[in-house]
Amino acid sequence: MEPITPTPTQPVQPTEPITPAPNTLPEAVVAPISTPATLPVEQNTSTVPTTETHPATPHTDHLKAVRTLSSDVAGAVKQNQGAVIKTAIAEERRREQEQKDSSPTAPKNLAYVIGGLVLIAISAGFAGYRIMQRASGPTTVPVIQVPVAQSIVRSDVTTTLDITEQTKTQIGTSIFSAVAKKDFRDGTIKNILITIRNGKTPARVSAREFLSAIGAHASVPFQKKLVQDSMLGVYAYEGNHLFIVLRATAHDYMYDGMREWEPFLIQDLAGMFGIDTAENKAPVVNAPFHDMLIENRDTRAVVDENGKPVLYYSFLDPDTILIAASQKPLAEAFRRAQQ
Repeated sequence: MEPITPTPTQPVQPTEPITPAPNTLPEAVVAPISTPATLPVEQNTSTVPTTETHPATPHTDHLKAVRTLSSDVAGAVKQNQGAVIKTAIAEERRREQEQKDSSPTAPKNLAYVIGGLVLIAISAGFAGYRIMQRASGPTTVPVIQVPVAQSIVRSDVTTTLDITEQTKTQIGTSIFSAVAKKDFRDGTIKNILITIRNGKTPARVSAREFLSAIGAHASVPFQKKLVQDSMLGVYAYEGNHLFIVLRATAHDYMYDGMREWEPFLIQDLAGMFGIDTAENKAPVVNAPFHDMLIENRDTRAVVDENGKPVLYYSFLDPDTILIAASQKPLAEAFRRAQQ
């Protein structure tokens, strides 16, 4: 029997590519599986049939490109390239604006510069004016102030009287003229501060300096017990009335000192009180003092040939002597001392 020749195997058609499930990794190319086919043949006991397979050729018409990390980055850069360019342009414009603002020729900066120059010019002009003023000398007379202490008897008006380089007669005349001035109203008291000049500065005269200047014959122990403050006051009531206030540190010295001073009191104080001491008035100068009461206070007084008192002195308090040529200032001083 002749051997049977096997029929060539027909190639199997490739199956459709497998579609990957959604949300999976990028698609991979799946090659079609070729399965060798064996056709049944009539077997011969002496001959084993053989099969021949041929690999199938894959179709590439339906394949997609493979996605990688580098391709994704390149795509993102390409998409953001426009935004990066816009940012760079905006940054460049901002820098240009800052340069314009910082330029000295910018309108805002020019305003600052002009304002500064104007202020400098004003300052320079004021400084020049002050320098010219100083060079031309002072235009006002300096005011010299005299230290003022509180008066022993409360006063309403205070004035000063300079007795620098004056004799005792001139001092008496100056005080009498100051008393006669009607520069304050009735019912008030004016305090006259006696001053002398040491160079250009006036200084207030102490009680001892005042008695020494008028040539008073008061005893030395009496003057030593006087305190610095004294007072020349003028009481305005139906005329101007002078009074003198002296204060000491010991009553006994005050009383004894005044009794020792009595024979010279009219002579020492006549000029400032306006007491006439002409030759025909000699009895007044030598007249003794008498005791009397004024406002219920012990008072010593000297009277003229007509029995009229012309000078009084009394104690305002145990350490304060009050001397006057009229009862009016004595009564007013007593009244104010009790207030």
